Amino acid sequence: MQIIKIVAITALVVYSIVLLAFAYKTKKTIKTLFFSALIGIITMTVLNLTSHYTGVYIAVNPWTVGSAATFGIPGVVALVTVRLFF
Repeated sequence: MQIIKIVAITALVVYSIVLLAFAYKTKKTIKTLFFSALIGIITMTVLNLTSHYTGVYIAVNPWTVGSAATFGIPGVVALVTVRLFF
């Protein structure tokens, strides 16, 4: 299980570097980062609202919301993956 954590953290770090690079290239850094955070939080909210049907629920706390806001959809996918394995 330790290897899964290392792979997940590495993937999130690579994603954040790529996101910052693309945000910088578009010359709309703040707007791009804001929409990425918004989409991550919306995705987490929709996932929690449909948890009755899907059976997957992510606890709402500062760490999970921060992860969803910082990493967007890949952050939510990582949270779901961790939730399913642990």
